[in-house]
Amino acid sequence: MGLDITAYAKVELKAADLQREAAWCLVDELYDQGIRTVVIYDSPEFTERAAPLVAPSAGLCNVYAIDGEMFNFRAGSYSGHGQFRRWLCDLAGITAPEEQWAHPDKYAPLPFHELVNFSDCEGVIGSVACAELAKDFAAYQKQADAFNGGNAEYWQRVYSDWRKAFELAQHGGVVSFG
Repeated sequence: MGLDITAYAKVELKAADLQREAAWCLVDELYDQGIRTVVIYDSPEFTERAAPLVAPSAGLCNVYAIDGEMFNFRAGSYSGHGQFRRWLCDLAGITAPEEQWAHPDKYAPLPFHELVNFSDCEGVIGSVACAELAKDFAAYQKQADAFNGGNAEYWQRVYSDWRKAFELAQHGGVVSFG
């Protein structure tokens, strides 16, 4: 089992606060019309990082139409993603993930924080946070390219995939963890 990531260049709200069954019926209707969709579920972790998405009401979900390019990649295993977040912190010379998780507001200005402090289970990172992350990944590209420690090729590939995802989604899109 691994962490699959999908970046969408642009999404548009089609319906808000639907029961799951109604949401999936709408997804089927839109699919028949040739419209690709993503369903965003209510989550206690739905924060401003998902902006400009509309947060679904408790127990409900929203349906968004996907417009434009999509990019999928495997971010590794869940434990591998944890190691990647630690590697990002080391690369940038910043506080370890555990400290950021314990005090998220204190560390919010740090590079990569929107990714380091995001659950790897499921959810979305919206275009506002994607734009911040795209800047962080661009700013640290030279350090990532110069890394020659263990698994350098793997870390550089994953870094490149994340950078592409955030750059794609930064103007009205989302990055979805699935």
